[in-house]
Amino acid sequence: MITDSNNICALIPAAGRSSRMKSYKPMLLFDKNRTFIEKIIDEFLLFGCSKIVVIINEDIFNKWNNILSKLNSKVTIVI
Repeated sequence: MITDSNNICALIPAAGRSSRMKSYKPMLLFDKNRTFIEKIIDEFLLFGCSKIVVIINEDIFNKWNNILSKLNSKVTIVI
C-alpha cells in the first residue's frame, strides 16, 4: 500500500517510433488537446509523483521542443 505518493518518481521511456502511424509514439494525439506523453505525464502528476523523467530521442526533442518546453516543472527530459 502506498501511503505517500510524494516519495515516488516515474521514469517514462518514450523514444519509440510507430512505423504504422508514421510518427513518434509519445507525440501521437491522445485527444484534441494533448499528446500521449502529455496524458501520461498528467496521470503521474495526478497520482502525486514528486518527479517524472521522460526519456526521448534527439529527433523528438528537436521536432517537438515547443510542447516539451511547456511541461510541468516536475518533469525532466533526458535525451
